[in-house]
Amino acid sequence: MKRYFLTLLIIPIILSCSEKVVVNADSVDTITYAFFDSSVPPAYHRSFVIKLTRTNVAIVVDSYGDVLAEDSMAIAVEDFNHVIEVINEANLVSFESRVEDCEGGTSEKLSISVAGEEVYTGNFDHCGRSVIPAKAGAVEDVVQTIISLIPNLQDYLK
Repeated sequence: MKRYFLTLLIIPIILSCSEKVVVNADSVDTITYAFFDSSVPPAYHRSFVIKLTRTNVAIVVDSYGDVLAEDSMAIAVEDFNHVIEVINEANLVSFESRVEDCEGGTSEKLSISVAGEEVYTGNFDHCGRSVIPAKAGAVEDVVQTIISLIPNLQDYLK
């Protein structure tokens, strides 16, 4: 009797641009971080977007398009400047990583706009345990710095 084994092959599709982004705090319009939750029942689904400007940080939490929480607060110039420092130290490279033929999982997007134009975009799928590739830069450091501006994030995600 012959046995056949099916091997699941997950092939990450990685697209990148090799130029590292360096920005000036005075020229940045918006820094946006978006987290897209996996396909789970609406009661558990929590996607969110954090938008950061020189003076303000805003968050919108939704479940499949239904807004569950929304808030905006002023931030100190020092906090914004710190985010810019972390971005410039992170060696960010515009990057897209997608995992083909994999359902579910979460994804993230980080973007930076200067004078109304996107100068950096990172799109990252997390399916099949995929992680943000190191060659994209220290994206996690930037994301954690942005998230830290929302000290009660978990309250918004309830």
